[in-house]
Amino acid sequence: MKNSNATCPAPISSIEAHPLSIGITLQHLFLYIGAACTALTLLGTLWLVFRHLRRYTKPDEQRQIIRLVLTPLVYSIFSLITLADYGSADYLEPLPDLYEAFGLACLFVLFVHYMQPPVSVLSENKELMRSWVMVFQYPLIKLILTIAQLASTATGRYCEASANIHFGHIWIVIIGSASLTFCFVSILRFYKEYKLSMAAHKPMLKLVSFKLIVFIEFVRSLVFNFLDIPSGLSDNGTLSPRDIKYGIPSVIVVVEMLLFTIFFHYSFRCQMYKSTDPAMALGAAVVDAANPTDFLKHVARMFSILAGRGRALGSEESRPLQAVSSSDSASPYPSMGASPMPTAYRSDGGRLSRY
Repeated sequence: MKNSNATCPAPISSIEAHPLSIGITLQHLFLYIGAACTALTLLGTLWLVFRHLRRYTKPDEQRQIIRLVLTPLVYSIFSLITLADYGSADYLEPLPDLYEAFGLACLFVLFVHYMQPPVSVLSENKELMRSWVMVFQYPLIKLILTIAQLASTATGRYCEASANIHFGHIWIVIIGSASLTFCFVSILRFYKEYKLSMAAHKPMLKLVSFKLIVFIEFVRSLVFNFLDIPSGLSDNGTLSPRDIKYGIPSVIVVVEMLLFTIFFHYSFRCQMYKSTDPAMALGAAVVDAANPTDFLKHVARMFSILAGRGRALGSEESRPLQAVSSSDSASPYPSMGASPMPTAYRSDGGRLSRY
């Protein structure tokens, strides 16, 4: 009995299905659909990115936006590769989810830049510090879980079709879901607290559009991971077990991501960045947008909070953040090169500076 509990169900059959009446297999039909959708997603994404780069007037914000709008393309590309090679699916599946974790942290950073809190606020307000840690723990934990998933898949200890505690799948799902929950709840609380001050940027639209990707991908993964696939399909028809396991969910993803790309043209539109404002040259904007240094600094700040500031301020009373108008902050406090914003943060008694 113990051995049966620790045994992963046999992998699904890799036998090819019979061709359709049009002379190709269902996998190839899915591949053609996926290629067309991915090409359209690529064009739509590059066009939106190009429009932001041409109006690259607020790098701190638009760098995050560009990273976010690339998410559908990342999902679409990996799904297309899966459609071309079902055998690689188990190793490719966690990679776009890792980018999604990175994107959630970028969404939080975008909201923070909308508010422009000073550095003093981060070191004085326990609530903001806690949110920072709860958000940035997710991409780090997701990275560790992705490595663990790939390693356990290679050694046969992952077993996606089983919820048995002897395999890595159930633990990776539980830990990943808990980490995601902490991250998203922190972003949502930050939004609810300061949504009026960020209203001009339509943060709820951005939050919903990106969270929909997270939610839909979670549901799709849950359904197809535990779907009971009948055996012998390819012996009798044009639908193989791997078409159900890998083909159908992947073609669903590429269609969904095309729709999200269209939606992102509205939720992450560039019109609010005026073309008449001073902007970086296109080449410099590309280099700046592709530079990951700021994200690494944000991760380092999380460790700084955990290692020092969090303990130092553990016994202090939290100082609430207050949104103030730009007229209150523009004159007496230097922006140090930051783009002027409609609102800024101020901690009670704190000094405003560039965040």
